[in-house]
Amino acid sequence: MFGASREPAGVLEVSDGMEAANPNCAVRCSMDTPAVFDEEQIKCELAAQVLKNSSMLRLRASGSSMLPSLWPGDILTIHPQSFEQWRPGDIALYMRAGHFFIHRVITVSNSGDFLIVQGDLLPQPDPPVRSQQVLGKVVTIERSGVHYQPKLQPSIHCRILARALWNCDFLLRVVMAIHAHRPSQRSMPPTQAWSFMP
Repeated sequence: MFGASREPAGVLEVSDGMEAANPNCAVRCSMDTPAVFDEEQIKCELAAQVLKNSSMLRLRASGSSMLPSLWPGDILTIHPQSFEQWRPGDIALYMRAGHFFIHRVITVSNSGDFLIVQGDLLPQPDPPVRSQQVLGKVVTIERSGVHYQPKLQPSIHCRILARALWNCDFLLRVVMAIHAHRPSQRSMPPTQAWSFMP
């Protein structure tokens, strides 16, 4: 255990490794949402400001783009990190157009002004992420009450599973349905979203 509470006091929900959501309303903060400055974007901006002020942020993951490294319901602890400290394999939280994304660093530019990131399940990297868009690094993953440090590289088994899930939508739906019905997922207490840990 890394000393964090077993039951999160509050989390910001991140979906598909790249969306933030408030579970108390139906609006999601994602790339599919129109580029309108709404309540969700304000909350994303506030969360980014908390992290920039050398605090810690805890996020609840959902979605599938970082499978099998991150699973829906995982609680992610994010710490700010200077751009010079990034290395391939780190898992980064970044913001683009007022929306959060969480993907793995593939390349750090030699010029030190952008990262190339990619979801573990996805076949291609995202567009380059500028240094000012990068908010922090995932330092802890909490799953079913157990804390893990993210691995810099998924194991060969994880990479094979990710490839299989990407190539077979039916398999992905089955795996996600099984995961959603695990007792540890059903018994998670509801949390108050958008309360940030100092």
